[in-house]
Amino acid sequence: MCRFVNFYNTVKPHRSLNGDTPFEVLQAYFS
Repeated sequence: MCRFVNFYNTVKPHRSLNGDTPFEVLQAYFS
């Protein structure tokens, strides 16, 4: 999972989603 998140963050630029980073959004989604 962390590997996927790192890949996602590398490919996609960080965008603000309600003040959360893509990593935090995915972490909350998959947790």
